[in-house]
Amino acid sequence: MSKWKFHNPVKIHFGSGSINNLSALIGSRKSLLITTPGSTKRGTTSLVRDLLGNSLVAVFDEVEPNPTLSSVLAVSKNIRRLMFDNIIALGGGSALDTAKTFAAVDASGNEGGLADQLNHKFSYPKNFTPKPIIAIPTTAGTGSEVTMWGTIWDMVAKQKHSIEHPLLYPEQAILDPDLTITLPRDETIFSALDAISHAMESIWNKNHNPISDIFAIEAISIIYDYLPQLLD
Repeated sequence: MSKWKFHNPVKIHFGSGSINNLSALIGSRKSLLITTPGSTKRGTTSLVRDLLGNSLVAVFDEVEPNPTLSSVLAVSKNIRRLMFDNIIALGGGSALDTAKTFAAVDASGNEGGLADQLNHKFSYPKNFTPKPIIAIPTTAGTGSEVTMWGTIWDMVAKQKHSIEHPLLYPEQAILDPDLTITLPRDETIFSALDAISHAMESIWNKNHNPISDIFAIEAISIIYDYLPQLLD
């Protein structure tokens, strides 16, 4: 029998309307919201504003699809000097990955060396303590809300990079199905197919284990059963 281990520190809150508990999860902390133009257009950004009130110190809603080195540095330039205690990542995988990468840059103080971090040529400082992330995914695609990885593109070098650190796991994840209702049909399809591909990759990954297999098989089954009904 092969040896394996499974660990995931993310506290998950699932259910219709679960986003309404956001203020209680944040407590007295001051928050920064990183999100997408689509979330703002669909009114989800305003919902978070209303829930947090003065606890929300700033909003960056210019996350682009497939975030790049330059887009993450733009986040850093615009909001790094603000005083906040945690980061709320609202949107699809791009918003979540941007939040993780910004958290790493903010905590390491190495804005100019982001490319080195992504190429694993940079050692995180011993006192590396990134701001906690509250992940609120609005698509089914990436699963980034429960991982320590973030994907960033270098469009100049035409390379795809991953940033990773155990402290980049989100502190908590809010999975509210209501937030997917306003998602455009195409994005619903694309993110569901993305979720299936991730689940299949998990099954044949050399590091798969009985726990990850259960999650992957169940994910494939749910999407197979319900995606056609959703699209009818």
